[in-house]
Amino acid sequence: MLQKSSKITILMLAILIVYSIIANYSLVGYGFLYYFIVNPLFWIIFIISANFLCARCNRNTKLSTGVMEYTLVASLVYIGIYIFSEFFVDIGDNPYSFTIKGILINCIVYILPIIAKEYVRFKLINNVFEKDKNFTAVLVTIIFIALDIGIIDTSDAYNVTKLIFSNMLPIISQNILCTYIAYNKLWKPAVCYRVITFSYWLFAPILPKVTWIMTSVIDTLIPMVVFVYIRYLKKKKEIHKNQREVEITNPKSIIPSVVVIVIILWFGMGIFPIKPVAIATGSMETTLGVGDVAILKKCNGNDIEIGDIVQYQKDNFTVIHRVISKYYDDGELFFITKGDNNKAPDVDPVSENQIISKELFGIKYIGYPAVFLNKINWKANPDTSSIEKGI
Repeated sequence: MLQKSSKITILMLAILIVYSIIANYSLVGYGFLYYFIVNPLFWIIFIISANFLCARCNRNTKLSTGVMEYTLVASLVYIGIYIFSEFFVDIGDNPYSFTIKGILINCIVYILPIIAKEYVRFKLINNVFEKDKNFTAVLVTIIFIALDIGIIDTSDAYNVTKLIFSNMLPIISQNILCTYIAYNKLWKPAVCYRVITFSYWLFAPILPKVTWIMTSVIDTLIPMVVFVYIRYLKKKKEIHKNQREVEITNPKSIIPSVVVIVIILWFGMGIFPIKPVAIATGSMETTLGVGDVAILKKCNGNDIEIGDIVQYQKDNFTVIHRVISKYYDDGELFFITKGDNNKAPDVDPVSENQIISKELFGIKYIGYPAVFLNKINWKANPDTSSIEKGI
């Protein structure tokens, strides 16, 4: 039987780094050749090499069942959250192929590298002696994060910001979880979580059109919750356990917090019929000032009466003004709107198709953080924005 060797681990990590650099800077441009042949073939060779070159590691039987249960439940919760969101957001057809050939190709292109990465992660971390294990785990995590992220385009500040929150944070969170599982001499639970959660986006016939903010929060929080649960399970099963330390690691209080965060997130994004919108201009001063938040309810033109404060779409931003009159033209309903602090009505009438929602009530001052963040946001948002930019 092969002995543990940090030199073999470092060598294989070095190969991964070199491959990542070559792939991201050269091979990706070959498209079909890279994704369908080179990358799957590389991971097949690498998983075979890891199996032969790395020492055998016995599975942690004390944790295996519990960790597998946690990751399976977390995977189903992940899918359940997105399926539930389909009741509140637009949905679209899955762009991936559902033919037998298409499913087989997608499994080779996407699922095979996931399985290979987690097995290789497990083998490399456990191929060193205990004194080197912490350092190796950190190094493996960093390299695998770099593998998943690839090249970052820094030419556009907005896209960099979006990439950090929508892509990097979930990848970091997921890799920390998978490394922790591998550190505890397991790899199948990591494969279970990654394959099931990714398969939802690969094989579900319809998908919700959720914002990147929502995916960032969900994809980052769930792996962290699983991490905390596994840590708690490990503490409970330790022979020389400290009861106080076990209680400190008890994650029961985390679940309600995560639920509240997700609900607040959905509320802020307008998934529910009622949503908050921060006011960024002074056109409604005395009623809604800069930094105030308007609580709005989705509606259509027939729900609007003269005197109501409405939110409507204007080009690539939204406006919140008061309706001062309405009329029909060729059977279509139009509204004349005006900011309470403006001397004249808005130049263009608002059609009923532009109406998004109407105000229920306002809350003073709590929207200042959103207004501040909007000022450092480099690109305008569509009508799903939580900022009213006004006119």
